[in-house]
Amino acid sequence: MTGDVIAFDNIRNARDLGRFTGAGGRPVASGRLIRAANPARASEADIIRLERLKLDAIIDFRAADEKQPGEEAFRRRFPVEDLPVAPEVFDRSGFLAAMAGAAVRDVEAAMERLYASFPVRFQPQFGAFLKHLERGETLLFHCTAGKDRTGFAAALALCALGVARADIIADYLLSEVHYAETRREIAEMLLREGVAREVSGALLGVRRSYIDAAFAVIDGRFGGIDAYLGAILGVDVERIQGHYLTAPQN
Repeated sequence: MTGDVIAFDNIRNARDLGRFTGAGGRPVASGRLIRAANPARASEADIIRLERLKLDAIIDFRAADEKQPGEEAFRRRFPVEDLPVAPEVFDRSGFLAAMAGAAVRDVEAAMERLYASFPVRFQPQFGAFLKHLERGETLLFHCTAGKDRTGFAAALALCALGVARADIIADYLLSEVHYAETRREIAEMLLREGVAREVSGALLGVRRSYIDAAFAVIDGRFGGIDAYLGAILGVDVERIQGHYLTAPQN
């Protein structure tokens, strides 16, 4: 592990949330909450690294059609729980045709609408995810790229831990760096299908405006993050903080 990044052979965008300072100046414990892209791509060496984490659960936010038959061996080896967050933007039918004719701002606006839908349409999934934190479990949570659904889930977890919003947004934006290699590979494939680099960049990357769109809904529609976590998702943030926050460092 180097800083917040966990070095795997084949698992991309893997980061430990244990580098932040939470409520009362208490650090978030390391090795307890891991965010990542699809871990089913793991090499055998990656499997050993995952086993050393002693995970209580792997939370998979992908829809059924995002999974490959070859992933079954991985899923039998680890305690995987499916909490599918499957907005229409992830529907592959007609995807290339739509992207080939899209403007960058159209894609950015679609991504902003996607993020705005997360706190409204998918409360059961994200609420169930946070219930794992209430129980103090050691988790790896992921989607396909580990940037959108995983990014929002990480933001909720860090909010519950009392991490400053500026730090939460900074963590979200790190996917622009840590998913860059895979993003370039996918962009090259899409370019051959007629999708301009600028358009695929808006889809495959992260933008401040995306996560801001989710927070705008939480703040404007639900009265802020504390009300959203407590009244809407039914989460006990004090229990979560008790599990993952350690003594303040001198």
